[in-house]
Amino acid sequence: MLTMPEATKALQGAYRLARFDKGGLAHFENTSQGAMRSFYAAALVAPFYVLFVASRRAEGDMAVDPWRAAIIEGIAYVIAWVAFPLVMAWLVRIIDRERRYLLFVSAYNWCQVPQYALYLGVALAFVAGMMGEEAAAFFGVVTFLYVLAYTWFVVRGALDISGVVAAGIVSVDFLVGMMIKLSVIARLHA
Repeated sequence: MLTMPEATKALQGAYRLARFDKGGLAHFENTSQGAMRSFYAAALVAPFYVLFVASRRAEGDMAVDPWRAAIIEGIAYVIAWVAFPLVMAWLVRIIDRERRYLLFVSAYNWCQVPQYALYLGVALAFVAGMMGEEAAAFFGVVTFLYVLAYTWFVVRGALDISGVVAAGIVSVDFLVGMMIKLSVIARLHA
């Protein structure tokens, strides 16, 4: 079970890493318990995800039955939280970083919280009419680039690897995410 002090400590670490402060890694455990508890971040992010999906629906992005869409999006959400850590369980063996895998999972999962909050902020500002389509597209790209850099920083620090290898891993993360997203789009428009 996750305690409030543990969640607070992990979110502080995620915030420090978001500011590109490597000291944020000290807030995460390199233990199986720490890695497992980091999946509680999915519960914290779930409301952001629901709002983000709802904002896309408000934009007219989905033209399917709401219950079907909710089931598809819910399944995709769970898969997204599990898929990349599973891929990384294999990749860390290839790059000889198995001893840092649990730290990576802990940091990676908790760092999803501020990332989702940023994406949601842009989406809600657009839906609320606080910015036009061009501004939303611009801030969407800026947020995406920032999240890529943030993820790269977390991967590089948590696994203690070179920047080039970290960029390769971030590319794998992006591809896994795109495969899930494209699968959702295909299911929603089938």
